[in-house]
Amino acid sequence: MSSSAEGEGVARRAHPADVRRNEAALRHIGTEFSHPDGSPCSPDSAAMGRAFGIESWKVNDAASLEPTLRKAVQSGAPALVEVPTDRDAAGP
Repeated sequence: MSSSAEGEGVARRAHPADVRRNEAALRHIGTEFSHPDGSPCSPDSAAMGRAFGIESWKVNDAASLEPTLRKAVQSGAPALVEVPTDRDAAGP
């Protein structure tokens, strides 16, 4: 593959890391669930985790996040920590 200076009409290939970074910036991370009428609904992920025998917690405020994550890590077992977020916080 020959190289050429930029601006000579030859397209430069994007590095895969650049592509992933750009895709991540445009991607909405998370999942939204809605009732048939369009109103939002959220499954109780912590309850689902407990149903499968996994220690699970739901974080309801910012102050609880760190202690809950510590408990999950210190459990030494598979764990689930549900962190609800505002549906609009991540962008469009």
